[in-house]
Amino acid sequence: MRRRERTAGTEALRAAWVAGKPPACDAHHVIPKAWLRKVGFGEDAVWDVRNRVWLERHRHEQVTNHHKPLTRAELPAAVWEFAAEYGLTWKLERECPE
Repeated sequence: MRRRERTAGTEALRAAWVAGKPPACDAHHVIPKAWLRKVGFGEDAVWDVRNRVWLERHRHEQVTNHHKPLTRAELPAAVWEFAAEYGLTWKLERECPE
């Protein structure tokens, strides 16, 4: 992929902010909802907002498609709090590189 193609999303995001229009964002569940259900967690855990981060749409696609995972440094404290409460810090450590 050429540099121009890689930076196109960043340039569009910057242009949107300069124009005073916030970019399109999506809520991303750091520990996937389907996985939480599969291993037996209830709906309280599945929809806990501490497991959610807001990402610009292009970045959300990168993370969801495992192209560019979230790093541990990108995770807010609330995500770690959620994981600790449900005994899932190991999942974050396994899925999110340093």
